[in-house]
Amino acid sequence: PRVDDKVITKRLALEAGIPAVKMLGLVSHYHQLSGLSDLLAPFRQFVLKPAHGAQGNGILVIIDAQPGRYVRSNGRVLGDVDLQQ
Repeated sequence: PRVDDKVITKRLALEAGIPAVKMLGLVSHYHQLSGLSDLLAPFRQFVLKPAHGAQGNGILVIIDAQPGRYVRSNGRVLGDVDLQQ
């Protein structure tokens, strides 16, 4: 079903005039993860969501980001390698 793919669901919502949160970037293929830190560099706070998933599984809420250091909402600190997994 379309609702299982967040990218498709977002596109359909916008086409229907339903407001949706701005997407800052999209990683479609595993090899693109090597550029993730560059993509995220301009942002101090952001949320990473898998394209497929349910019940909040795989969502990372970053409340403070600095080069190579990302603080999750639970206080845990992650590095670039952690975000690429």
